[in-house]
Amino acid sequence: MPDGSDFFGAFGMMGAGLRAVVVLFFIIFFGVIGLFIYRVASVGRAKAKMAAAPEVQARGRVVDKRVETLSPGHTGVAELGSPNVVEVPMGDGSAWQLYKVTFEQAGGERFELSVPPEQYGLIIEGDSGTVTMKGGDLLSFSRELLR
Repeated sequence: MPDGSDFFGAFGMMGAGLRAVVVLFFIIFFGVIGLFIYRVASVGRAKAKMAAAPEVQARGRVVDKRVETLSPGHTGVAELGSPNVVEVPMGDGSAWQLYKVTFEQAGGERFELSVPPEQYGLIIEGDSGTVTMKGGDLLSFSRELLR
């Protein structure tokens, strides 16, 4: 530059505005990259937490069933860590469905687990049996046969 100023100074008054636009661009760019990295790390932590959870068995009775639909912008990190999340195509995009069953123990304590879609249809309200779970996921449900 002839007067020893920087690149933006060559544009006169427009240089300050151009500098602001460039700075704003980099702030937004690195902000989006940072949010992406945070989201990926959160899902990884949720999956690691689920993998580290112990397998637990409990006796329980099925008291409720439901299907939770999560839109792409509102999926929880814990739900994405679950292997029971199913992607469902909807119009231009897709949503996620999570099948959940609520169990009640003999003492009245209740707990809700996400269930694989293949098992969801086989479990009926009122069924009693042994629940094997890991974290918030149902691994198996052994129905108690009444005679």
